Amino acid sequence: MRVKDELKQDALFNATIKLVNEIGFVASSVSKIAKEADISPATIYVYYTNKEDLLVSTYVEIKQKISQAILKDFDDSLPIRDILKNLWFNMFKFIDLHPDYVHFTEQFSHSPYSS
Repeated sequence: MRVKDELKQDALFNATIKLVNEIGFVASSVSKIAKEADISPATIYVYYTNKEDLLVSTYVEIKQKISQAILKDFDDSLPIRDILKNLWFNMFKFIDLHPDYVHFTEQFSHSPYSS
């Protein structure tokens, strides 16, 4: 059994986002994603069972990153106004730094994969 490599997994994550944003879900084949990530197409199946698993896992990872960013420095002792302000600023900062993630999640939410 092959050992999972975090660098390859990160390359797959980034390649998936890039290709889906550029050419869409249907045109983003496993072989194109592998080529973009500079890995063998067979390597994808070490990490994911199929294309759908890759796309859904990428979406879930982005949503986790968004949640972590929003809740950064969360302080429930603050007044609710300040808590909401901090949450919004964190969200806007994340969107500004990662517009490609947001674009991917928007496409995903309007795709058959979202169900």
